[in-house]
Amino acid sequence: IGNNMTSYKLALTGVPDGWQVSFSSTSIMPSTTVLDVPADVANHPSNVSDHIVKFPLVVTTDPEAPANSVELITVEIREMSTGAYISSFDIPVRVGEKVNASLAPSSQTVNMSIGDTITTSLVVSNDGNTPAQFAVYLDTSNAGEIDFVLETPSVIQIGAGYESTIRVRLNPSADALAAANYYATVWVANADSGLNLSANILANISEQHGVVVSTLDRIGVIPGEPVTVNFSVVNNGNLVENIVIETSVEQEWTVTPSSLPLTLDVGEAYAENRMFVKVNGVVKVS
Repeated sequence: IGNNMTSYKLALTGVPDGWQVSFSSTSIMPSTTVLDVPADVANHPSNVSDHIVKFPLVVTTDPEAPANSVELITVEIREMSTGAYISSFDIPVRVGEKVNASLAPSSQTVNMSIGDTITTSLVVSNDGNTPAQFAVYLDTSNAGEIDFVLETPSVIQIGAGYESTIRVRLNPSADALAAANYYATVWVANADSGLNLSANILANISEQHGVVVSTLDRIGVIPGEPVTVNFSVVNNGNLVENIVIETSVEQEWTVTPSSLPLTLDVGEAYAENRMFVKVNGVVKVS
């Protein structure tokens, strides 16, 4: 606004704590120069705006700056050749709202047995700079034989810098299997920002072995003749069983087969339940 072409030096002399301000977007530049700026009267009576020069100012606010707060950035102007102070001015910057959050842990395993009822928890932290409302819901499409129940309200309000706890109750059914992949996913969402967070809760059912072999306690035999002994094997546990049925007999007795390897699924019974016993020689009764 003077009456002569002049070059200026601009310098940052007031930056809020925790903020980063630069005259460059690629490097830290706390000062810059504006060269050969014509005077306002140089183009009179034309209305051209050659005497106005724009300069970039890249501002990164403090991550914890409150939303809607206003901070001032001070820029000092000096004549470049002499260094003479000319003026300074404040640039007000209003901090916008930033919705951000984190959910922890991202995955957890709950060890349990049939008959247990266990409640586990997750923590939602509001990492933004403004209070925010979050929707909480539970995806149980992979829950299987586990009843996952959300014990937290479906909508929670969390202040900036604060956290809230989400609780989920787990209850396995009597048919829950060991080594099965039962899990539910907790979702936390903020509709205004499009933020979506998720965490998995896995239920690990303890092993319960329940192989039952049934047969007669006593049978009658004739020496030298084979006898068929019927038996059954049932897997009443909650996991697949790999077993070997072995027989032990007294001298002069033979059993076919002497061992029998089996793989039984949960609830499966062995159907070919025959074993041949042959008594050699004479049976002595004492």
